[in-house]
Amino acid sequence: MKAVKALIAVLIIGALAGAAALWYVKPAEALDLSYAPLRLDDKLAALLLERKFEVSLSESEVDSLIKKSLAARPRVHPDATVTGARFTLRDGTLVADVNLLVKERWPASAKLRFELAWQEPVLTIRHVGTNIRQASLPLDWFQIDPIDIRLDSYMPRHIGIRSVSFDGSDMKLQLKLRF
Repeated sequence: MKAVKALIAVLIIGALAGAAALWYVKPAEALDLSYAPLRLDDKLAALLLERKFEVSLSESEVDSLIKKSLAARPRVHPDATVTGARFTLRDGTLVADVNLLVKERWPASAKLRFELAWQEPVLTIRHVGTNIRQASLPLDWFQIDPIDIRLDSYMPRHIGIRSVSFDGSDMKLQLKLRF
């Protein structure tokens, strides 16, 4: 009889711990993967009139650029699918507030940190850290493969990207002519 009571107590404690864990990782806000198409045509036309070969992408344009890539491949980990995200850029460090579906069943939220690197013609976004609320997860537990975005696919055929730099919340593209 004591063994049955002990087993029931363990099951109740386990269920309460599981419920507490699900509550702890539950998303605090609704995020999605909707994005606005990146339109550089108007910016490029204005730049040609000014004879300036630099395009600045705002934080919302960077957000849309990355969301488009993420929406095409939302399963970022064998056990996690991104269901929503908001990206913010600070001097070359990208921070993402994401909503995930873990094991195709449990909603969770996390804050992911990324480093950005430019190697012509690809912008590489490399995952460097994960936080769930105040708790930092080791990369051994949750690591996302790098995301590669071909920025030249957004350019007209005769305009290329010489370099990419980050200034506050903007991404600056130095352009070049291609023949």
